[in-house]
Amino acid sequence: MQKILMKKDLSNLLLSMREKAGSARYPMEHLYFDDDYVYATNGRIAGRVKQETMGAGLALEKGLYKVLSIEKLDSSVNELYLEPLIDITYPDIDIIFKTVDDYTPEKTIDISIPTKKREKNQVISTTIAKTAILSNHECCCDYTYIELLKGMSYTLSYNQSGKQYYFRNEEIDVIILPLTVKE
Repeated sequence: MQKILMKKDLSNLLLSMREKAGSARYPMEHLYFDDDYVYATNGRIAGRVKQETMGAGLALEKGLYKVLSIEKLDSSVNELYLEPLIDITYPDIDIIFKTVDDYTPEKTIDISIPTKKREKNQVISTTIAKTAILSNHECCCDYTYIELLKGMSYTLSYNQSGKQYYFRNEEIDVIILPLTVKE
């Protein structure tokens, strides 16, 4: 068993992006570590956190890790207890993020999603409308994935060729696959 420290908001966000336990897509229930990032995805939303922003205790080898437990150390830090998983293939998540790393967005919008319920719902509604405007009303995001991003500020951009919404700040990158809007 290994343990790492991670900011509470980042760990909660990454853990919420994983596939639910008992899924047929078992590898996506876990976290994937490479040399630079920690990744999570359920196939419809994907996130990565720069390892350098995570805190002490991070000396994990590249690979897939099962989250055994989470301990809240204080109001801002969680300690994650992890177990390495061997001989399990994780989706090639680099392909997903390479599409946004290699392009310059035509349009971006700065968004801050508060945690207070009333404000949060207003901002989420506005964000959904803005995602539709960014993509010329071709697509829109599922609000449940935007809701996961609460409590942080992001720059939102839309990848016309990949049809992805890209939320980025200094600590985390999130890609949400769109819903197609049909008339």
